[in-house]
Amino acid sequence: MMRFNIKIYLTIGLLGFSAPCLFAQKKQPDSVALSPFFPLNVGYALDSNATKDIKRISIDVEIKTQIPDDYHYCISALNAAFNGKKFHTGLATHTNGIPVKIKNAKDTVFGQGAVFTRWFEGDTNLIATKGFTESRSNSYISIRNKAIWNKGRYRITLYKSGYKKGKPIPGQNLKYNDQYPLTVYEHSWITMTVENLDTRKKWVIGSMAFPGKKIDMDPRFEIFLEQYGAAINYGAKNRALDKPIIYYKDLPKIELIIGNVTIDGEKQQLEKVNLRVRKPEINIAREVFNAGKNEIWFETGELQEPVSGSKIKP
Repeated sequence: MMRFNIKIYLTIGLLGFSAPCLFAQKKQPDSVALSPFFPLNVGYALDSNATKDIKRISIDVEIKTQIPDDYHYCISALNAAFNGKKFHTGLATHTNGIPVKIKNAKDTVFGQGAVFTRWFEGDTNLIATKGFTESRSNSYISIRNKAIWNKGRYRITLYKSGYKKGKPIPGQNLKYNDQYPLTVYEHSWITMTVENLDTRKKWVIGSMAFPGKKIDMDPRFEIFLEQYGAAINYGAKNRALDKPIIYYKDLPKIELIIGNVTIDGEKQQLEKVNLRVRKPEINIAREVFNAGKNEIWFETGELQEPVSGSKIKP
């Protein structure tokens, strides 16, 4: 997965969510953005002392607008590393995987759900779920399960749910691509849940084993938004492709608020936030860091002025 390394440090400070558009709209180049397309991602950091020997971390996602049923969209609110091993979580509108309860099952799309993935790993013995799985040799292992979500408030939680004895690991900050077999080294099981904060309905997505008895988390986080399943057409409206395509004016406008990061019962302050635009010449997203409320507001689906590396001002 290619990632742009363009960083824009936000100096907006306290700003209400009813603020006018930060970027004037501008005609975009005649082009097509292939799927999957990542409008932007935001990196942030917590107090490094708070992320040592953690037992539980959660983050809240408030979806302010209804997302159409036929739109392929992923909200990836919590991406970091446990003991050096990178992981990814997300809410997806059209989730796929292989059902674990059916022998010789094929990959299945089952609709709204959640995803919990470990990168640079291929051992499926490290995952446990009653739902769906997906993996690619030495690239990733992933748990997928049903979770009904759309407009509303949700909490994504990762918590330590078990321990498997074994040989101690050589330090807490392991290399991302080194292998530590479950049959040899000690591991901690981490379980992911998604909770609807309005109805208190909770879904258990599944569990993933990470090497180590104590879990230290990289204090640097990442949030990214993804549109998949169709290319975005910025040119002639009737452009023909051999794959699904959405005309840019037909993209749904989606608004989100992400924040309330909590570790072991203590609310955490976001220490720094930066924006990385995946394709700055095709910008369909914007965000504002609300320092007063300690949360980030996102909007996707509307063309913005292409951004550069200069600081953003309201």
